[in-house]
Amino acid sequence: MLERTEAEPVGNRLSSLVRTRPGLALVGALAGASGAGITFFVGSFRSLLVLFPLLVAAVVAISLALYRPPEPLPWRRIAFPVAAGFAIVSSVNLHGLFAPRGIAVAGGVFLLTKAWDRIDRRTAAVSLMAVSAVILGISVWGMTRQPANAIDVVALHDSASAALRAGQNPYVVAEAVETLPDGPGEPIIGYTYPPVPMLAYGLTGIVVDPRIAGLAAVIATVWLVGWPLLVGSRPSVAILLGSLVLAIPFLPQMVAFGWTEAITAPFLIASALLWRRHPSWAGVLLGIGLASKQYLVVLAPLLVAVFVLRSDFRRHLLVALGAAVAVTLPWVLLDPQAFFDATIVHHLTRPPRVDSLGLVGVGLTVPTVVAVLGPTVAGGIVGRRVATPSDLLLAMSSVLGVFALLGNRSFTNYWWLVVVLALAAVAMMHGRSGRHEP
Repeated sequence: MLERTEAEPVGNRLSSLVRTRPGLALVGALAGASGAGITFFVGSFRSLLVLFPLLVAAVVAISLALYRPPEPLPWRRIAFPVAAGFAIVSSVNLHGLFAPRGIAVAGGVFLLTKAWDRIDRRTAAVSLMAVSAVILGISVWGMTRQPANAIDVVALHDSASAALRAGQNPYVVAEAVETLPDGPGEPIIGYTYPPVPMLAYGLTGIVVDPRIAGLAAVIATVWLVGWPLLVGSRPSVAILLGSLVLAIPFLPQMVAFGWTEAITAPFLIASALLWRRHPSWAGVLLGIGLASKQYLVVLAPLLVAVFVLRSDFRRHLLVALGAAVAVTLPWVLLDPQAFFDATIVHHLTRPPRVDSLGLVGVGLTVPTVVAVLGPTVAGGIVGRRVATPSDLLLAMSSVLGVFALLGNRSFTNYWWLVVVLALAAVAMMHGRSGRHEP
């Protein structure tokens, strides 16, 4: 029997948090969300000089988690510290709706510290529905506060919808004006993201606001993170992790700004959940997820290492490669030059941003060779430790964290993906049997 939470010193609970693999991953997720979130909402990127160590700590903690044995995490003992942690993370949102977020966090703390043993699956499911409702509310509020034409990403989604409606190629005719911290930038010609988000946002935009696609994806992410715990032996932990997704400070902006990592996350997490029982479908979802963002190419060394070292993962990765090609190639063939210019040349020719949430943001110039070698070396190192689907999610989170630190245009959407992949890995480590992922 585990000791009662109320009788155990907080110091002991905190120490138990960092002695296991999922504990370190949780620490990394909280650090990443806090560092990127506080910096983003304070509005002064000089604060990176103080908060930048949190981003470094996030990458280090998530990376070290792969080197710890997959011991069971004593959730009851660490429930209060983690609940307090995501309450702190949520409180740094200076521009969001305080009331619903505060009520949701307070409710989560109450359930986790006062009714831990009485939470059944139905209660946990209702709680996740409440979390989803709060996300819906703050996202709709964020969309009303952020007009569709106020940021280049959403303008491109709208333009892609118009192109699809007219039977035209978005990679040729979509257009927007680049959004910069000091005002409008250069015109953008051609849709600058891969076909997966183009279809998700573009087709949605034919009927409603295209950002509804991102909203649906974020809510799906909450349920996918909580699912292995909801159907397993720890439904109360599903509330904890689902509420932590809600508590990420920049969540409303993920939807309001149309950031496409919202589409990426559910595909990668769903792939890991289906890995053992439905390997072909898992491979398809992995391929679609990987094909949804250009910068996910930095995961290639990690995936190659896993392919070489894990024979039981090779089928998934080969199917993923086929799926990625299948969803991308048709749009390439329509107009290869336009596609290449919009999705590759545009991004490679963008100058560093001083508001980047990485080394560039603190005035440190990162040579291109270092920015490339960093994720490559990280992928090779952590790839050797991958033995389960949750390990793969954790390794992806680690490599993407290194990339965000070294990249010259890394923003809160990059860190959102790092955080949610780490949370999903934690959930899978303690799903179904209460100890291991499905």
